[in-house]
Amino acid sequence: MSTLLLVAAAVVLLIFSFFSVRFRLTQEILMCNEKKLMGQSNTYTKTELTITPYY
Repeated sequence: MSTLLLVAAAVVLLIFSFFSVRFRLTQEILMCNEKKLMGQSNTYTKTELTITPYY
């Protein structure tokens, strides 16, 4: 019984850590995308002609 509890606790910890890492990664990706969008909107007027062909 104690081994089952230990295994269950280990599985729960693994799943929890996996989801927290994924959540952190998605947050970082979203932050990077927001920074890119903000940077593009700031430099859009300057390099309008150079940005448009790439899209």
